[in-house]
Amino acid sequence: MIGIVAAATPPIHHYNSRMPQLPQRMQPRPRNKDVVQTPIRGTISSMESATTRVLIAALLLNLGSLAVGQEKEERTIERSSVLSARIRETADLKRVSFDRLKIESLSDSPLTDWEITDLDGRNAEAELKPKIVEGNLTISPSTLAQFAIKPKAVETKVLDRPTLLELPGGIISTRPGTVGSTKAGWFRLTFLASPLPAIWNPLSERYETDVTFGLKPPSDDQNTSELKKPVDVKVGFEGLVADPAPEIRIGGVGLNQEKSFRLAFLPTTENPVLKVRSTISDVDLELRAMPRLQLKSRQSEMLGFGLEQVTFDLSQVLPHGDIAERDSPLPISVSVTGRAVVYPDQLVLEPQDAQTQFRVRSTGIGPLQVTARSGDSVSTGTIQQTLPIGPLLAVLAGGALGGFSRRFIKGASKKNTTRWIIEGLAISVIAFVAGVLGVGYLMLPSAIVATEAGAFLSGAICGFAGVTVLEKLTSKVSNS
Repeated sequence: MIGIVAAATPPIHHYNSRMPQLPQRMQPRPRNKDVVQTPIRGTISSMESATTRVLIAALLLNLGSLAVGQEKEERTIERSSVLSARIRETADLKRVSFDRLKIESLSDSPLTDWEITDLDGRNAEAELKPKIVEGNLTISPSTLAQFAIKPKAVETKVLDRPTLLELPGGIISTRPGTVGSTKAGWFRLTFLASPLPAIWNPLSERYETDVTFGLKPPSDDQNTSELKKPVDVKVGFEGLVADPAPEIRIGGVGLNQEKSFRLAFLPTTENPVLKVRSTISDVDLELRAMPRLQLKSRQSEMLGFGLEQVTFDLSQVLPHGDIAERDSPLPISVSVTGRAVVYPDQLVLEPQDAQTQFRVRSTGIGPLQVTARSGDSVSTGTIQQTLPIGPLLAVLAGGALGGFSRRFIKGASKKNTTRWIIEGLAISVIAFVAGVLGVGYLMLPSAIVATEAGAFLSGAICGFAGVTVLEKLTSKVSNS
């Protein structure tokens, strides 16, 4: 094999020429030169091709190793970056001034939707450096023991039942301690209105409810219960008529610090709103009220002594005055306080009817109070019964004229004119009282004596006829 390589490759032959030569007689002698050289050249070509493939494979293997190493290095760098970020995050959490205080509603909204100030209303974000991590507010150590946070957007809540409501936002109070164990708590502005839905007061003709504002203290640490500065609250109205609300200042927590006032209002829109504005919370509160009975009289007064009756219209309306829709009949009872009669006193307001009517007839003089009631809903109306001065003067004038007319009869003595006038007045008054009783008890038409024209005509006829009858009776007595 050594001999074959030496004969085939000059470099190897040159190398072998330096080696000790074998005696010529010991060198192998090929039998056929052509037969020997042909397989050697083929073998050498095959070896060169295999060597090339081996070199290429080795090169590719080295390149692959380099790529894998670079990828591993990149993964190592990425893992190092993630680890560094976690270490920095952990360091940030360790330097907060309170231990992962969670604030409601912040997990669903960015920090830009909230306003963070000191208790004087100055922006405190530069000093506190607020940060939200998984719904928890974290801040840098600061000299602020208390600061306010409230949403920038005004939230709307519906008041449909008398429950204690914690308004959004509040004051965060911290107590110094070791890092990672600093205590913190919320001062929350609370609101309570009762009764709700508001009930109609027929005397004041307003819906009424008692409104109370207070502060809810931190529940985990009583040492933070002292408020550094009072909370001022202003209440405005929208869609209702009411007296201005008093100014409210809450200086601390507890029942003795709560502020209350009675709200008497009349809605003018479907959704009346209380606009609450304070240093720690801005919110709109929609009030709910019960539908009410609406009682309307077609006139404010009527003639007394049964000479007149008044019709009342009765309906059920929504708080702002629109007719309420019903799915079932509404039973209503009616009563009257005073000298009068109501009929009918039991009514049913059908779903398809917007209103119903009843009547009140006077039986004397003085004020009347009419009350309609259906469940807890009450409505009242007042009406004044007056003396029938007009009809009474008219009947007196008619009686005097009737008595004076007696002197125009043929053969009448004019010296009795004064007596006839007095008799006509007396008879017309008696006839007027009889007419009043007939209207009240016999259901005679009230126009006979309740109107000036009817009273004058009745007085004139009765005066003339009465004087004539009296004169005849007097003459018969004299002749007898």
